[in-house]
Amino acid sequence: MADLLYRNRRLLVLALLLIFASGAGAFTQLPRQEDPTLTPRFGLVLTYLRGASAERMEALVTEKLERELREMEEIKVLSSTSRGSVSAIQIELGDDVMDVDTVWSRVRDRFGDVHPTLPPGTTMPELQDREQTDAFTLIASLRWAADTEPNLAVLRRLGEELRELARDVPGTAFVDLIGAPEEEVRIELD
Repeated sequence: MADLLYRNRRLLVLALLLIFASGAGAFTQLPRQEDPTLTPRFGLVLTYLRGASAERMEALVTEKLERELREMEEIKVLSSTSRGSVSAIQIELGDDVMDVDTVWSRVRDRFGDVHPTLPPGTTMPELQDREQTDAFTLIASLRWAADTEPNLAVLRRLGEELRELARDVPGTAFVDLIGAPEEEVRIELD
């Protein structure tokens, strides 16, 4: 093949022009993003009822929510787990669903319909659909570098300052502070 292109210059020029034209066409037509947006096709529904056993969660919470969700034709896979005080339902949308935000909105509406029938003290079912599909550009952590015992209050305040500075950066979608210790006030009587 190389010998054929070497002997026939017109065929070589034609092949090079064809390769160049297809590359230029692909370069102009293909979409590009630095952080591509991913469609959230998976969701996790968490519902809490403090002090309930796994069997009670299954019978009083999980089954009612599943029954309501099974009526939606956009849901491809529905699986659940019930534990003490917690009901977790995993949802996968069908591949033919294009407008996922509308479907997730309808799922939340169904939760509003079924929540009054749940036992008293049950939290509103919470749908987590965005956390799996975000592209994280930067994850930072703080650690205590001094030779003394770590001062968690100082680390927390530094983390909060870093969070505020990161929010001011243009193009930042969200900033979250994870693992910060809660402050407490101790009163000791003598």
